[in-house]
Amino acid sequence: MPDQKDKSVAELWMNFIQYHRTFKSKVCPESLYFCDNEKEADQCTQWLVEGVKQATSTSMWWFETYD
Repeated sequence: MPDQKDKSVAELWMNFIQYHRTFKSKVCPESLYFCDNEKEADQCTQWLVEGVKQATSTSMWWFETYD
């Protein structure tokens, strides 16, 4: 059974393809969340909702480590 995050991502994807039919045959993209723990992920999301945070990027460490 999918968890709540997976269900919400699937719902967002279905809403998106209703208005962008060219993506109908595409698979729902994988979703990731901010940070590596729930507390910081929730805080980051709150900043987005409030307009405090408007963008994000992967760290240089990640690119150097996993590239």
